[in-house]
Amino acid sequence: MDRRPASNNLELCQRNAEEVKVLMKKNVDTVIEREGKISDLEDRSNDLLNMFHQHQFSMASYFDEHNCEPTVPEEQYRQNALLELARSLLSGMDIDLGALDFTEWDQRLPPPAAKKVVESLPKVTVTPEQADAALKCPVCLLEFEEGETVRQLPCEHLFHSSCILPWLGKTNSCPLCRHELPTDSPEYEEYKQEKERRQQKEHRLECLHDAMYT
Repeated sequence: MDRRPASNNLELCQRNAEEVKVLMKKNVDTVIEREGKISDLEDRSNDLLNMFHQHQFSMASYFDEHNCEPTVPEEQYRQNALLELARSLLSGMDIDLGALDFTEWDQRLPPPAAKKVVESLPKVTVTPEQADAALKCPVCLLEFEEGETVRQLPCEHLFHSSCILPWLGKTNSCPLCRHELPTDSPEYEEYKQEKERRQQKEHRLECLHDAMYT
């Protein structure tokens, strides 16, 4: 009796079994690798969430301390930079703000506030409520004392005269919120008007676009 077909079938089954074992091992290795990647991703995700919550807490503390609203990251960076410059100026450092100038006004620190505007800044007396709330000068970070006379900008932020007057002698914006005071520079005032016209034009175009596609 010829047993070659049975032998061939046995060999074929053995080869198939070996191939199945190899495939199963590859699948197991793939699963292990994916589990490792998933675990790594979960660890990274947790790290990012922790960083976010820490950053969120620190920023919330900052804005609570200064009684102002958070802005986009670029704006917050600018606010921090302005405050650091103001504090450096207060500490007696001779800062050449002209070194920060670039080609366009969009990239330059605004000129000093107009002298008449600075002279007319209202002097206000710190109230008991403000003193009890531990309100601080944003530049020197010292708490205002009840009955103390401080300067108030149009944005209603309060500063010690010795902190804000030297700063406004360098640039026209509030160190905390960037609200701008008028300047004695015709060039810069013209730039502001042109910037406002450009923004109004962009706003009209956006409204026109919305009207066309809504």
